[in-house]
Amino acid sequence: MIEPLNIDTDKNFILCEDPIQDLEDLVSIDSQSKNLKGIELAQWYVLNKLERIGFETTLIVNPQFESAPLLVGEKAGISHEYITFICHTDTVNFVVKHPFRIEKHENKIYGAGVADDKGGVIACLHSIKKFLNQKENHFYGIRVIVSPSEETGSLGFHEIFKRFGLDSKYLLGMEPADISGNIIKSRSGNRWYKLKVTGISAHAGRFGESHLNASHELMSYIYQLTHFNNEKNKTRLNFGALKSTNTTYNTICDEVSAKIDMRFDCDIKRDNMHERFLDVISNPIHCCPYSHQTSRTFYSIEDDCPPLSANDANNQLAILMSEIISSVEGNKCFAIHSGGAADINYLSHRYNAGIDGLGPIGEKMHTNQECIRIDSFFSRIEALRELHTVLDDRGEFPWDI
Repeated sequence: MIEPLNIDTDKNFILCEDPIQDLEDLVSIDSQSKNLKGIELAQWYVLNKLERIGFETTLIVNPQFESAPLLVGEKAGISHEYITFICHTDTVNFVVKHPFRIEKHENKIYGAGVADDKGGVIACLHSIKKFLNQKENHFYGIRVIVSPSEETGSLGFHEIFKRFGLDSKYLLGMEPADISGNIIKSRSGNRWYKLKVTGISAHAGRFGESHLNASHELMSYIYQLTHFNNEKNKTRLNFGALKSTNTTYNTICDEVSAKIDMRFDCDIKRDNMHERFLDVISNPIHCCPYSHQTSRTFYSIEDDCPPLSANDANNQLAILMSEIISSVEGNKCFAIHSGGAADINYLSHRYNAGIDGLGPIGEKMHTNQECIRIDSFFSRIEALRELHTVLDDRGEFPWDI
């Protein structure tokens, strides 16, 4: 068991009446992705808040990679199924570069991770507290999952997420709403490939020698595979880092590698894209003019995040929450698709319903101008409490979402 870090005063263990005070306390903990001790402190901060409102908490050590522990808080209900909230405490920016500050005349709060995702964390805690104040004997269990490494992919925790998804009836992701206040009804999945192509090195100016340029083969793959990009179909393929063993002008490249990011909004599209990917890399078009040898290609899958699909259950849950937010805020709220993947994707399966973007309205995430709208911080807490109440009430009666 990881030893708790020192937290100065007892005030940090309870939820303040003013959620902005809790938000300031959490944002002021520097939990930038590289600062593992800072992230651990942020996890302990949230752990103590959860325990004070009746949750049993667990810290799970990463089984594969060096990271702060995963925090899971649970409060049992009548049912064996859970309403599961998903959030994270790690941030992209450092607090010293982007400290907490309130600009009331702008209706904004600034700070490192204030939108992504510390505003969502505090909104989650306060909405649950409000829910428990009105309904102590709740039907569904309540689970809060707090990742320490969402910004770097939560590597090592994916299988754990999938297990927690099995008994989750509803998934409520606390990533920020977009700048227009829209929530997220579906998210693309992503698959990361590492690709390596090998050829035959030779002097670029000599004839009569065996040679085979691996870079040329990779370029042919890029030309063929970028036809996967289709905005209407919500499929994308991006060649990221390209690396060659060559450092000179006059040497034929014998090895080149690439990192590939593939995006899709459903499993069928992922599988179809993978089959086409294999077909392309299995049929090289270049060969040595003397030995007739073709290039060799190797690949590995480095990350395989499933989509949060736009199925009927997710769409109905999104419609319900959009209506609640529209009623609370007096403005129309829509549910949209996001091309980015998140932790909620790993918990999603065909027998539960999930939506994301339930945190406050956020702007300029991952920059030194990251902020949330103050009014949305309070309105989204209230909307989330109301959604939680409706879902829990539905669980007690013979009707479904």
